[in-house]
Amino acid sequence: MIFSDQILSHMGITQWILRDSSVLQGEYLFSIPKSIQLVIISEEVIDLNNLLVRDILQAMIIDSLQVCCISSKKAFLLPKEIICPCWILGYPLSINSKKWIINTVSLRELFFNPELKRTLWMQICQHVYKI
Repeated sequence: MIFSDQILSHMGITQWILRDSSVLQGEYLFSIPKSIQLVIISEEVIDLNNLLVRDILQAMIIDSLQVCCISSKKAFLLPKEIICPCWILGYPLSINSKKWIINTVSLRELFFNPELKRTLWMQICQHVYKI
């Protein structure tokens, strides 16, 4: 036991262990504004000005202002059912969307793999253009 812990114990002060630090950061379940047309969930920070991301958004006919990016660690804060399309980068998550969901590898892996890009474009065409 650390010395300061012993002192607090002798003073009768109970120490609490914080299990979820997000509680102190004011995080809670949030709703997605109606202006959002795409939710991107990723393990990495997504730069919406990245050329590949801009091309993908353009193919989806979505402006970067209509995109909500969230880390996969905070995906639990999303509503149980999302009303707009989702693009999940990295490992697949269990997300419910009233629209469509696209799962891909990380952006870095996607950038360097033409076959994975081709698969992504096919998914975009299937969902956005209903081909």
